[in-house]
Amino acid sequence: MPKANDIGSYRLTGQAKQRLRLFIAMLSRWRRITNLISEKDFNRVWERHIEDSISLLHLCPYSRRWLDIGSGAGFPGIVIGIILTELDGQIHCVESDGRKCAFLREVARELQIPVKVHNLLAENLSPHLTGAVDVVTARAFASVTRILHICDPYLSTGAVAVLPRGKAATWEAEKLDATRYTVEINDNPIHKDGALICIRERLKDT
Repeated sequence: MPKANDIGSYRLTGQAKQRLRLFIAMLSRWRRITNLISEKDFNRVWERHIEDSISLLHLCPYSRRWLDIGSGAGFPGIVIGIILTELDGQIHCVESDGRKCAFLREVARELQIPVKVHNLLAENLSPHLTGAVDVVTARAFASVTRILHICDPYLSTGAVAVLPRGKAATWEAEKLDATRYTVEINDNPIHKDGALICIRERLKDT
């Protein structure tokens, strides 16, 4: 089983490390029943998925209310939820696949982490279901423009979208309407060929 280590400058507590180990163990059991993660990806789950999920927290270390669209096997939603457990935070995980939602709910229950799972299409998402959030993220889910369209109700009330992408895909963010959005492109501290894109709506003149 992959080993839990600290991520760059981000120090994991003993409880967080234990929960991450338990999460990986559950992922190992469930992937034999449902199509959660490939054998190749599971063999490098720590560096490929866990580290990449935790890297998002570097950009928003004080944010406590998160929303993960297209959570899949729990990256980054479950991983962030594990960190937020000791910070009195919460993350909403949105996933349309019922089997994956069953896995996410079982992990949240077993690990006692502040994760709320919504089994619905991302297009049906609404702040009425989740309440206000500080950060919206989506990993390997859809194009930047589609994600912004889905999470517009959150961005318009001050949330930031933090999206992990390959550096070659940052052109999409660079082409966004500069009169509407501010875009910040950061190197991924874990993967040299990756980038973390932060997008906010500009304040409207009153």
